[in-house]
Amino acid sequence: MATTTDTRGIDRLEGLHSFAAQIPAAAIPAFDAATIPRRSVPPPSTSLGRIESVAVIGAGISGVSTASHLLLAGFNVTVFERSGNVGGVWVSLLEWPEGTDKVITAEQVKDYIGELAQQYRVLDHVHFWTRVENISKPAGATQWNVRTKSFGHYDVPRVPEIPGLAEWKERYPDRVTHSKTYRSPKPYENSTVLIVGAGVSSYDIANEIDKVGGKTYQITRDVTRANTARQEGLAESCERVPDVQEFILDPDSDVNQQDALSSGEPIPGKVVLRNGREITGIHHVVVATGYITTYPFLGELQKPAVAVDAADDQLIITSDGYTLHNLHKDIFYIPDPTLAFVGVQYNTSTFSLFDFQARILARIFKGEAKLPPRDEMYQAHLTRKANQDPAVKFHSLSLQDIAYAEEILESVNRDLESAGLPKMVAFDEKWHKGFAELKAFVASVRPDIDQDKPLVQGN
Repeated sequence: MATTTDTRGIDRLEGLHSFAAQIPAAAIPAFDAATIPRRSVPPPSTSLGRIESVAVIGAGISGVSTASHLLLAGFNVTVFERSGNVGGVWVSLLEWPEGTDKVITAEQVKDYIGELAQQYRVLDHVHFWTRVENISKPAGATQWNVRTKSFGHYDVPRVPEIPGLAEWKERYPDRVTHSKTYRSPKPYENSTVLIVGAGVSSYDIANEIDKVGGKTYQITRDVTRANTARQEGLAESCERVPDVQEFILDPDSDVNQQDALSSGEPIPGKVVLRNGREITGIHHVVVATGYITTYPFLGELQKPAVAVDAADDQLIITSDGYTLHNLHKDIFYIPDPTLAFVGVQYNTSTFSLFDFQARILARIFKGEAKLPPRDEMYQAHLTRKANQDPAVKFHSLSLQDIAYAEEILESVNRDLESAGLPKMVAFDEKWHKGFAELKAFVASVRPDIDQDKPLVQGN
């Protein structure tokens, strides 16, 4: 298929969820991973200048929400989406349809995002089937240059290194898949499925497979969740089991047997769990262990060879594939806040929080509220890193949504009030009621989670 390249001048580039932007290599000091992270002299001001046009990368939940708020604020918006549709907000933009269940399907989310994009005319600003190849901002320039090509993807599945799993995948590639490729439970009808991982996608897949007569085993490394499957809402057909020790193929299985396996025939082998239990009769394995955070167009701001604790004051991505460095409030890139991210955090009230971040971003870019001095933002970022619990991933909000939002609003509302503008409210009463119910539910099934611990997430 023909590939086109398009270079556009944009006042700023908005990175969303799994996407970001690049400072030109020439503008980044040389970095040696063996050296101690250094601190360059920060610019004296965090003024963003006059912003008129904004590029949004991605038309998922955070992209559509951000584009909607930016359009409402009067910006010229261009959205780049690598697929052919939107999908991927709620609270201040669009209510869920009356009668929507608390547990919603992927199809309902897709329909909701599509309705939101149509209602706020985001679709008029989307370039579909467009992959952002590179973004750059020459020293002294006021605009980002965005180079695009048609098609491509950036989602890199995270696959655990479990002994024997690669051999199962090599021998039976259609039977061992990642949740990234999951579209429907139909291929798993009346089958036994082993799901590696116990996150949101694992939960959704297990409950969908239950509806087509399938049985699932859900693998978790968290021993505290071994007996809470039913309380968490998993179907009766799903059994939660401890971590996998090894995947073993039958020694006498034919290496060419992939072509001979019928739809109802299980994989010839067994799965050995950490507790010694062996599971056989598995038809499919679905790896639902999330994604590696990667930004292919970041250039020198993404260095997978650099250790996570050796990041300097410019890098965004290092070796762990989880952490985004040098972001103020997990949104604004400290060296140049005209590069920003919406949707970095997880273990949060996703739609509502991303909607809140989009509204904050629009206020900052419009000049109605200001960011702290760069040096202050960077020092706060270092303090946050120093105080981070090693057992908790850096961007996990863990039910601290309200504290995070209030911390941001303290300075934003002070600026709005000084300008004679109405103060912002992070979440409405309906959200607070639902969030209280969520916290109560989590407390009932995960009493080990300290919901009152001080917020470390915010900078």
